[in-house]
Amino acid sequence: MASDQPIRRPGRPTRFDRESVLAVAVELLDEQGPRALSMAALAARLGVTPMALYRVVSDRRDLESALVAHVFAELAIARDPDRPWDEAIAAWMHRLREAWLRHPWVGSFLGSSDQLAPGFLAALEALVRSLEQAGFRTDEVARELVLIADVTTGVLIGHALAPLPHGAALTKALLESASEVDRARWKPIESALVSYGDDEFFADLVAWTLDRVRAKAAGRAPTGGDRLERT
Repeated sequence: MASDQPIRRPGRPTRFDRESVLAVAVELLDEQGPRALSMAALAARLGVTPMALYRVVSDRRDLESALVAHVFAELAIARDPDRPWDEAIAAWMHRLREAWLRHPWVGSFLGSSDQLAPGFLAALEALVRSLEQAGFRTDEVARELVLIADVTTGVLIGHALAPLPHGAALTKALLESASEVDRARWKPIESALVSYGDDEFFADLVAWTLDRVRAKAAGRAPTGGDRLERT
C-alpha cells in the first residue's frame, strides 16, 4: 500500500502542508503553465499519492483559489493608514501587475464572470478601502472598483497576448500595403511606437486612472493631471 508521507528528494520540500503544496504548485505553473497543473502532476512533484493532496486542499477549485490568494497576498494585506488613498490605488495597480508578470498563469484562475476566486476578492478589498477613504459613495465605490480592476486586468491579459511596442508590426504592414505618402506620414509615428512599450503604457494607465478618480473625488472633470511615479 502506497504511503501518504512525502518522499525526500533533492530540491523537494521535506514537509507536507497547505503552504508547501502551494509553493510546489506555483513552481510547476511557473515552469510549464496552467495546462500542466493536475493533482497527479502536483502529487508526483511532492512525492505523495494524489489522494494525499485532499488532506490539505478540498478539490481543484480550492487549489486554484488558494493559488490566486498566494500570488496576490501583497494586494490583500492591510493598507498603511498614513498613506494617501490615491497613492494606495497606484501601488495596488503596480503590485497587481508585478504579481501578474511573475506568474502570468494566474489570470486563468481568477474565476468566471459570475464567481470570482475568493483569493482575488480579498485583493479587491484593499482597493475598496482606498476608494472608501477617498470619500466615494457606495455606488461610486462599486463603479470605480469595476473600472480599475477590470481595466487593469484587461490590459495585463492583452499585453500577455500581444506585448507592446507595435512598431515592427506597423512597419511590416506599411511596407506591404501602404502608399509612399502613407509611409512618410506614418514614419514618425512608428518611430515613437518603437519606444512606447508595456512599461510606459502602464505608467500612463495609472496616471490616467489617478487623474480621473482624483477629479471625481474633488467633484470636478478630469483634465490630464500629473503622473504619479511608480510606488
